Amino acid sequence: MVRLILGEVAKIVAPAVAVFVALFAAAMLLEPAARTEEIQLDSARATASFLAVEPAYVAFRSSLLAGNDPAILLIGPSNVEVGLRPDQVAALLPPGIRVHNLAVGGTNIDGMGVAVDLAYAQRPPGSRDGLVFVLGLWHGEFLHSESNPMATPLARQMMRFGLFRRSGDGFALAVRPQSFDLVVQALRPFFLLQNTLSSQGAVMRWLQAQGGEPAAPAVPPPPPPPPQEDVPLPSVQFDGVVAIADKVARGGGKLVLVDLPVNETVSSRDPRWARYQSAKLPMIVAVKARGGAYVNMQDMNAAADFVDGTHPKPTTTTRWAARLVEGLKAERVIPASR
Repeated sequence: MVRLILGEVAKIVAPAVAVFVALFAAAMLLEPAARTEEIQLDSARATASFLAVEPAYVAFRSSLLAGNDPAILLIGPSNVEVGLRPDQVAALLPPGIRVHNLAVGGTNIDGMGVAVDLAYAQRPPGSRDGLVFVLGLWHGEFLHSESNPMATPLARQMMRFGLFRRSGDGFALAVRPQSFDLVVQALRPFFLLQNTLSSQGAVMRWLQAQGGEPAAPAVPPPPPPPPQEDVPLPSVQFDGVVAIADKVARGGGKLVLVDLPVNETVSSRDPRWARYQSAKLPMIVAVKARGGAYVNMQDMNAAADFVDGTHPKPTTTTRWAARLVEGLKAERVIPASR
């Protein structure tokens, strides 16, 4: 009887195992395992990886944040990903300081706090002194009147698959650090299926190509945005930044606020940008009182340097990197000499 039962179980399990092995092999062929010498997390690599999207890439490659080495973590939305390139920043720093880009498109202040939690999950308390959290800010991040960190894309990824668990006001690893990357690699078949069958995946792209849909006509550059309504900025997001400063003061590391440039054609037509200039002042004072620092890059706002309202041209990013490093040195976050 036992042999009969085992035989029936094998008939059920064997096809599933075969499918898993086939998918895993396909996933490894499409993208070989990450090289062991990779030491930098850069969310710009997400679309070229089996993880495909920035929140998943940042969450599941976060083991690169582990260790005791000094590290600068660039955190924020897509203008941080595009504008602050980690290689360019690292080239201007003293040797031994790693630079990681954890930017996720559309990230708000809640999402920045979750990114800090992610770094803490990968670094126990005794290894955080060398961390520098750089939050890339612009006035658009302060327009929201609600706060819900667990609804952010990064937090939703961290709550999948049981690799992380909630701990106090943050997250902790739910697996041994040595096992983290092994579990992520075992999840490759799932990500392969998910990314292949998604609305932007390979299957849909192939179907669209078979349908012979004509290419979309070229779209002219958009006109300047219309003037925005002058409304007060809610205090919720400013309070959220101060809460992150509290967390870093307790948890370890250094917090740096960086006011990123906005295309002058946007700032000149948006009264909320002007409101932000005065509304941010109490926040900056509070962050500095908690050991944080502030770097202002807003004057790098020439329209010719931007592709749109907030994202710099590739030819501009080296100057953004230089200005950031200059500010970090002026605030004594890093040594003044290389």
